[in-house]
Amino acid sequence: INGSFLVRESESAPGQRSISLRWDGRVYHYRINEDDMKLYVSNEYRFPTLAELVHHHSQHSGGLITQLLYPAPKRNKPTVFGLTPEPDEWEIVRTDIAMKQKLGGGQYGDVYEAVWKRYDVTVAVKTLKEDTMALKDFLEEARIMKEMKHPNLVQLLGVCTREPPFYIVTEFMSRGNLLDYLRSCSHKDVNEVVLLYMATQVAAGMKFLEAHSFIHRDL
Repeated sequence: INGSFLVRESESAPGQRSISLRWDGRVYHYRINEDDMKLYVSNEYRFPTLAELVHHHSQHSGGLITQLLYPAPKRNKPTVFGLTPEPDEWEIVRTDIAMKQKLGGGQYGDVYEAVWKRYDVTVAVKTLKEDTMALKDFLEEARIMKEMKHPNLVQLLGVCTREPPFYIVTEFMSRGNLLDYLRSCSHKDVNEVVLLYMATQVAAGMKFLEAHSFIHRDL
């Protein structure tokens, strides 16, 4: 049932508690943080007791995917659904990602250079700030990226969506974005032939997106 929830011990952080919340056929997990004797899921709303936290989020979503509407029976552990029919296909163990440096950020999250320790490869990690309301858009972006496999598009490598903080892990572009590269490179390195080759690659990527009914709004 949409809005059914369970307060349980966190699997990734033993000794801490999490809220498992069902919405639209999936279960989302939110860690209950504690700071200065106050409990919170979203940094904006802090409470002295767990009961007050649950009561508040039963009236207001406050950073959750929806309100806490129906307590789930504790004897029935909720089924965990990923972003695909195979929940483990794209999931990465969070401890396998080692953050290195921040590359940029915005209102809803930041992008970091990181290392995927399992393969010893440099990756880019897009994060979602825990106190934002953009969870649906963030998860939708990850879902769309799973369908976008093309040599001229940045490829999704995996996700961390079991509980906050959420990650989208992609290929790392060592030279940064194309516009900054073109502005900084020398004409000797990038002549007319190279520029034409770049343009054909961009066009190929855009053709692929158009064939799948997507547009790039920042090209």
